[in-house]
Amino acid sequence: MSNGVNGISCLLYIGDNYATKTNLVGQGDATITHNGDGIEISNKSTGGFREYLDSIDGNNSTITSIDIALQLTFTGDIAQKAEIADINSKVQKSYIFDFIDYYYIGTFLPKLNTESAVRDQAVTLDVTYFSSGSFQRLEV
Repeated sequence: MSNGVNGISCLLYIGDNYATKTNLVGQGDATITHNGDGIEISNKSTGGFREYLDSIDGNNSTITSIDIALQLTFTGDIAQKAEIADINSKVQKSYIFDFIDYYYIGTFLPKLNTESAVRDQAVTLDVTYFSSGSFQRLEV
């Protein structure tokens, strides 16, 4: 990822207000996958027709999704331990992914992909955060 400051990783916060963000969960290297397909909400009542989640701003656009893969270094911090417990319980909530020049904010469902424990190195966690509904990419 390109950042305004070289060497700065993605900072992960829990919350929905960038101006008052305080609950830092961790930082790590991130990869964002932009999925061009809309979020499908079809069910039996749609009669075989596909329906997609529409934006709430009234412009009749379909909400697409993003996946943010984040490699976190485990620090043992209380906020990080709570986040891992929520990941294992499949709790979705509001997150802020801060890339210094810009940030993503929205509701995401995290999934723990791998945990790596290598001798004489910090434990790392590879987590993918799947957007659940609308999200925003905003400039700082």
